[in-house]
Amino acid sequence: MYTAANEQRCLDDCVRNISCVGVDVTFNSNGVECWPHTDPNDYADSNIFYQPGTNSNELLDRCPAEGCFLFAFSRIYATID
Repeated sequence: MYTAANEQRCLDDCVRNISCVGVDVTFNSNGVECWPHTDPNDYADSNIFYQPGTNSNELLDRCPAEGCFLFAFSRIYATID
């Protein structure tokens, strides 16, 4: 876990880390916390749950070419305010 300026920074960091398969982003009084995941099993149905104040994002597609910035995240659970 680490803190970041905003959710987009967490997503961008995940894309840059070739081992990252997704990132949970928690919003609280400390700011934005990034919880990167490197194990695809973290996104198995049995491991997915709703946590208030947290957006869970699975990286579905990563651009295969160096210098390419296309990527796709799927928001599994989003914060409900």
